[in-house]
Amino acid sequence: MRRVRTLQTNFSAGQLDPLMVARSDTKAYGNGAAEMTNFMQLVQGGVKRRPGMEYLGEIGYHARLIPFVFNESQLYLFAMYYDSVATEGRIKVFSTSGTLLTTITGLDWNDNNLHEVRYTQRNDVIIFTHEDFPMHIITRTGLSSFNAAYYDFDADLSGGKIYAPFYAFQAYNVSITPSGRTGSITLTTSANHWTADHVGARVAIHGQQVEITGYTSATQVTGTVQETLLADQDLTVGSSSEFV
Repeated sequence: MRRVRTLQTNFSAGQLDPLMVARSDTKAYGNGAAEMTNFMQLVQGGVKRRPGMEYLGEIGYHARLIPFVFNESQLYLFAMYYDSVATEGRIKVFSTSGTLLTTITGLDWNDNNLHEVRYTQRNDVIIFTHEDFPMHIITRTGLSSFNAAYYDFDADLSGGKIYAPFYAFQAYNVSITPSGRTGSITLTTSANHWTADHVGARVAIHGQQVEITGYTSATQVTGTVQETLLADQDLTVGSSSEFV
């Protein structure tokens, strides 16, 4: 079979999934490659060989390496790892020459979810997210200093409601019953759900927030209502006909 040579002017689509084979009807197919091992894309559309590696230092832990770019002359390398002795996640911050600048402690990841953590960085701030712990925000405060804290969501003027996202972690068949609608109340679930780690967290009940203040058992905790809970109502209908 005769071989046909074609001119490819750019690789802006990068390495294509093998399932894209024969998809010549797409623009990505014409601007992609089957394999780009040890090559880097250029913004202009071309590619170049990946630069070699240089030994800079010993981390001492199984770590995940990510970049922190403040500007062209101030670059850092973050080594994310889990310290099993201190039982906490940490970050060793290195300069591009391999000098250890500082160690950030008190982070919530572990060896099981270290590579699942997502992050985004802009200017002097980087944010880490994962479904198993609150968002961490790390701020560059100096040439070689960084500060870590939990992400602080906006609150309403009263300070009661926090504009944070919520997720239904409970099993689909677990219900929750509050002992009241305001003040300090008890929250009881129909099955085991609570742990001592819930203390300090917030739960949303029909969109209204309650801050957990105490742990009693796997089915019961105490909390302070931040927004008045909605009242349950019973609806009596004369017939089930045409009623959903």
